[in-house]
Amino acid sequence: MVPETDGATTAFCEWSDVVGDSPSDVNSAIQISRQWAERSVPICRADVPGVFQAAMARRLPSGRGRRAVGSRDERINNMGKRTILTCAVTGNLTQPGMNEHLPITPQQIAEAALEAADAGAAAVHIHVRHPESGLPSMELQHYRECVDIIRERNSVLIINLTTGPGARFQPSDHDPRVPGPRTTLTLPSRRVEHVVTLRPDVASLDLNTMIFGGEIMMNTPASIREMASSMYRAGVTPELELFHDGDIQLAKDLLADGSIRRPLLASLVLGVKYGFEATTRTMAHAAAMLPPEMEWTAFGIGRQAFPMVAQSWLLGGNIRIGMEDTVKISRDHKAKSNGELVAKARGIIEALGGELASSEEARERIGLGSSNRLAARR
Repeated sequence: MVPETDGATTAFCEWSDVVGDSPSDVNSAIQISRQWAERSVPICRADVPGVFQAAMARRLPSGRGRRAVGSRDERINNMGKRTILTCAVTGNLTQPGMNEHLPITPQQIAEAALEAADAGAAAVHIHVRHPESGLPSMELQHYRECVDIIRERNSVLIINLTTGPGARFQPSDHDPRVPGPRTTLTLPSRRVEHVVTLRPDVASLDLNTMIFGGEIMMNTPASIREMASSMYRAGVTPELELFHDGDIQLAKDLLADGSIRRPLLASLVLGVKYGFEATTRTMAHAAAMLPPEMEWTAFGIGRQAFPMVAQSWLLGGNIRIGMEDTVKISRDHKAKSNGELVAKARGIIEALGGELASSEEARERIGLGSSNRLAARR
């Protein structure tokens, strides 16, 4: 269930339902956001066009961002920096019944990733599923098939493989010490097996231990350190998945003891119950806690997916969209593809005066090198 929103997010919710239609609709939606733009956004980009520019001119020195979050102007006020868009193609919680266009098979997931790249995504975040049932999979062969297809047809697209599966613990009803049937908790080495073998550019690394539905997601510091070490030995860059304040404090400890090293990548996950709320203030607060040199993305889920695209851009972050995060293109219409979702997110950024980074530009900025691994290990 998505939490209640503040005025800023509510305004963008209205906007998210019209962006992608006529220019007059976009302008009307920007007008809707004017009041909170003047009042509620703690940090914003000073070169936003139209009514945003007029509203912010009364608050911001010419050509500079307002100093509102510590002393991080250099990181947050990145008006000349193009935005990296990641497409989260299928996820593991989105159910096939939610949208008949959800990619299921490795071939479908790979095709969806390539379509997202054509629409403007510089990176793709990939889970895999069992082709017969559509249920989440941890099978190496499913990952291998998907990654091989992408690499054969697009050698520069940044591939980000998940390591999230394998952290769930469900206490059984008769004895909470005994795992219930939904438990997936497994060894750290099993959770990164596909990453070590296939060597993608990036792999997600969840830092959260939290209630997730009726279960517990367990990522202990020891488990996280072991997974990070395996990634680095394989030449893979971890992307830290941050769900609440404690995750950021843990990230700082991992950086301090050398378990995590530069380049630093992170995603702020907003809208998951008991984690960060999908609001302007929460995103600004979380972004302010990050190390200044961290390249960060923020995203929301469900109805908050498109509002958080705009909000992350305004705060100087990168963006993420895809069927892992939302199955709808607007309030009343399902998305026909990940490419359609990416195109709408691109429209939001361009309506605000921004530009998307290419995969090559993203690689250079993050420090990933010029291309994907030439081939997966056989």
